[in-house]
Parts: sequence; structure tokens; C-alpha cells
Amino acid sequence: MHEMFEVIESHDWDVLLDHVDNKTLFVFDLDNNIIETAQVLGSDQWFRQYYLRKVKEGLAHDYALNETLDIYDKAHHLTEVKLTDPKLRTVLRCLLDLDSEMIGLTTRGARISEPTRRQLESQGIVFKQHGF
Repeated sequence: MHEMFEVIESHDWDVLLDHVDNKTLFVFDLDNNIIETAQVLGSDQWFRQYYLRKVKEGLAHDYALNETLDIYDKAHHLTEVKLTDPKLRTVLRCLLDLDSEMIGLTTRGARISEPTRRQLESQGIVFKQHGF
């Protein structure tokens, strides 16, 4: 027997609360959807622009990527983040209080999983068993 599932995408955070039940899995893209850096350095936008500038300056793609990742990772050990929407704290807290299953997705590497956890916690977001 196969169960049907439905994917719901929304930019309205309140819609999430209409779908809370014991069979719902909430999947969040963290960067620029849940949290963003408090400054430009370390943001996804900064990453892309810095990388492209290094390639344009003549650096080989792998060297440009390694240099960009090195700075990006160091920035995330120091940077603060903010929620992309002030409503998120309340909505995510409700989901946690209702024991909803949640996963946070990110392209950030394992090298900065601890700073990412710390950044999320600074905004009141705690995934069970580091589910990001």
C-alpha cells in the first residue's frame, strides 16, 4: 500500500500551521529563507559575487572556490544572523511545541555545522538531533 503525499510551497508562514498533524514533515531551506547574515559578508550573495570575481581575475575555478569557501567558513564562525521574517520565531516555536517533524536544508558544509547550529539557536530555532 502506497501513501500519497502532497508538497506545499508557500511564502506565507502562517499557512504552515494549517498543515500540522502527525504525518507532516516540514522541510526548510535555511539560507535566505529562515535566516540570513546580519551583514553582506558570509551571505549567499557575497559567496557568488566573490567567487565570480576571483574567476574573472584569472584564478582557476577550484582555487577560486577553495578561497571563497575558506573566507565563507571563517565568516560564519564569527557572524550573527537574523530571521528573514519576524513571524518565523512564533511559527517555528508553534511547530516545535506541537512536536512537528522538521528538517532544515543548507548547502553549508559540515565544516561549519557547529556555527550554523549556534546561529539557529541564537534565533530560537532548535532542530531535533541537529536535523539540518
